Amino acid sequence: MSVQQNVKQDLKTKILLGFIIATVAFIWVHSMMPATVSSDESNWVMALIQPLLEIFVGKGRVTMHLVRKLAHFTEYFVLGAELTIFFAWFKSAKLDARRWLRIVLPLAIGLIVASIDETIQIFADSRGPSIADVLLDFCGVICGTAIARIAWTLIFNKERTWS
Repeated sequence: MSVQQNVKQDLKTKILLGFIIATVAFIWVHSMMPATVSSDESNWVMALIQPLLEIFVGKGRVTMHLVRKLAHFTEYFVLGAELTIFFAWFKSAKLDARRWLRIVLPLAIGLIVASIDETIQIFADSRGPSIADVLLDFCGVICGTAIARIAWTLIFNKERTWS
């Protein structure tokens, strides 16, 4: 790989790392919000996406619970995809020797972030942790990781997968 390609690769990795940090910060900041602020924000999001969701669940069937759970799943789907692409771009002798780490690391980091996320809620006003939310978050990470891995393989290379 030429010097110019290395610089371009490093820039991609740094930019993606910035997106990952921003995503985790977004998630954790929202977990720190008091229940009233979080509820107001969820009401705003619900009003925004209700017409779209009603196409799938039926008119009048969109609930706050559905919107909040979709938010959990979506945030962690994005995080899983970002982490997967990051580890696909990141060059390391260990990752090259042990390709399975490119899958395990995004999943492990996603689970850790989700666990910390729910722990943060212990300290937020009128909020509390939920094991069900950790599991939902982790499902988002798994789906984001799977879709990103499939897309990466289809888009970039069918023969040299994840190298």
